[in-house]
Amino acid sequence: MKSSTCLYRNYSDVVKLVLSSLQYLIKTARGSCVTVNCKKVAVLANVEPQPVLLTVIKDVLEKLREKGLVEKYITSSQVKYRVNKESPLWRVCKQARSVDEVYEFIKNYEKPKVEAYLAKDVLEEVEGEVARKS
Repeated sequence: MKSSTCLYRNYSDVVKLVLSSLQYLIKTARGSCVTVNCKKVAVLANVEPQPVLLTVIKDVLEKLREKGLVEKYITSSQVKYRVNKESPLWRVCKQARSVDEVYEFIKNYEKPKVEAYLAKDVLEEVEGEVARKS
């Protein structure tokens, strides 16, 4: 196992560690989604799963979730993160030759801003339904 002390100093190294674990899982996946928790990421990256490191890994996964690249779900006792084949991260991990390509994609990726349009469309539809019933 690698020493995780040097990882605490450089956040981008932890990001690349998480991305390389996800890329490995996605490239070797036989199905249409992969599921991880923080400890699994650490074990796949061959680093000791210490609590401080697991917290940083969780932060990286949460930031990926905020960008819409990873889904979060809670089982009875654990928080897990899932990437499915519809995610842009899945396509990039499948096609990328190195973790640096995935890292560059993540740095520049912004979540599409469709929520505002959807909310407007739904509001107009509801108002139309109410007007028809009146």
